[in-house]
Amino acid sequence: MTDGIPGAIPVGSYLFLTHFCASSPEAAGLERALLADLGTGRFRTLEEITAYFDGLELVDPGVTYLPLWRPEEPVEPPLTVGQSLMAGGLALKV
Repeated sequence: MTDGIPGAIPVGSYLFLTHFCASSPEAAGLERALLADLGTGRFRTLEEITAYFDGLELVDPGVTYLPLWRPEEPVEPPLTVGQSLMAGGLALKV
């Protein structure tokens, strides 16, 4: 799926990626609604999103839901459907 991404990034560069996340049954309903309007695309699991970073060095905290990626204030669990709808990460090519 992601063979071309690490090869297309020069050494010393960062890849920042966010993606809609298939995090719950509610997210699946939102995905269907978006596809009805947009026509293409899909939500991916955290594992599938993480695979985009294969061959790169993930920056802490890795791939996670966006509210948990270096929050300025503590995030109280559990996350809402909206808070877990997108995930992302940052990685360095070394």
